[in-house]
Amino acid sequence: MLNSLPIRLLWHSFNWLTRAAIIVSVTLTLTLALLVILLRYWFLPNIEVYHDRIAASLSSAIGSPVTIGKIKGGWEGFYPHLEFADVRILDEQGQPALVLPTTSNSISWASLFSGELRFASLEIDKPELLIRRDTQGKIYLGGVALARQGGNNDIADWLLRQPDMLAKNALIVWWDEQRGAPALVLTDVDLHIRTLLNHHRFALHAAPPADLAAPIELRGDFHGASFDDLPQWYGQFFLQFDYSDIDAWRAWVDLPKQLERGRGALRAWLSLVSGKVAHVTADLALRDVTAKLAEDLPRMSLRDLSGRATWQALDGGFEVDARRLALRLQNGLTLPATDVYLRVAAAKQQGLTESEVRTNQLRLETLVDLSSYVPLPTGIREKLNAYAPRGTVANLKMQWQATPDQLHSYQVKGNFQNIELHRLVKYRSNLAS
Repeated sequence: MLNSLPIRLLWHSFNWLTRAAIIVSVTLTLTLALLVILLRYWFLPNIEVYHDRIAASLSSAIGSPVTIGKIKGGWEGFYPHLEFADVRILDEQGQPALVLPTTSNSISWASLFSGELRFASLEIDKPELLIRRDTQGKIYLGGVALARQGGNNDIADWLLRQPDMLAKNALIVWWDEQRGAPALVLTDVDLHIRTLLNHHRFALHAAPPADLAAPIELRGDFHGASFDDLPQWYGQFFLQFDYSDIDAWRAWVDLPKQLERGRGALRAWLSLVSGKVAHVTADLALRDVTAKLAEDLPRMSLRDLSGRATWQALDGGFEVDARRLALRLQNGLTLPATDVYLRVAAAKQQGLTESEVRTNQLRLETLVDLSSYVPLPTGIREKLNAYAPRGTVANLKMQWQATPDQLHSYQVKGNFQNIELHRLVKYRSNLAS
């Protein structure tokens, strides 16, 4: 009685709000402790009793009928743990559209508050997946549509809400009916996806056929709420492979039509804003490249090409910044490692395009030779051919405004050395213009 007196005095010293908060906290703690005890010692050991309810919950979350061969319960850290064997997702005809031999899942406590089944972690071992795009552009995983118009419980968005997913040693077949492309088979696929609210990060390792490319590393960091709202997504991709036949990918990927063929290594970073590519940075080491930069220009056949290039979208144009760009053409023309900047954008005056080229150092005869392969206003190309300049220039800056068929104005600045024009007049001194 005496021992309880200080406790009663302390309790009555609290205001009613503090006492209510303490009661609620103690009640929640006891309820959670009881729930954990029930899960650990009664629910999980007898998990098969709830086999049908779990399958129904998964079916509701995914939006397609699901059958489970066997369920085994346990405990992993602070989370209930379930292992599913022979999971089958059925199509509209009730036939197995997707079969997962083994999945290992930790149930998230968020399932209590979200109204749907959530996994703290979802791990799938050795799945064999057929991903198909039909002629209307709809994506299917197995025979199950990844997105249904107007559906809140489609499988794609349900997977998007899972905080941690891992697929190991997967075999993926990509079949694109819309492009009419042959099936693309990827082996040794490891895919890890982490999600926090609308922030998604993933890492993919996959081995395509050896004649296409060496193993591919693909990583991404994106923000987006739903696959029904892809145009509002933004984030970054990172792509790396040590060898690839670029032209061989054309069956499955939209490549610039100017690039006809080539092979080599690539490391690239792509930024997406509102569902569109806004910025690209690439480290290149390519060989046997053939490109045709415009319909009225000859093909440029490169023996090798290396350097780092950055492309950025601009209003009415683009910007390219190349660092230590080096190339050798099959005809022997060589460009030593050079920094080159190119900007093309809409000018303030209606109908005009404003362009700018900068380079740190260049031999003018190389510029003249390369100009026959590069889109330039007719006036610029005619003047280069007419004057046939030779010599070297440092800190070159060229600016011009033009329509597609006429040069309106231009300006050239730089530090010139040993300049020859028309091969008749030769200057043996430095010249700045």
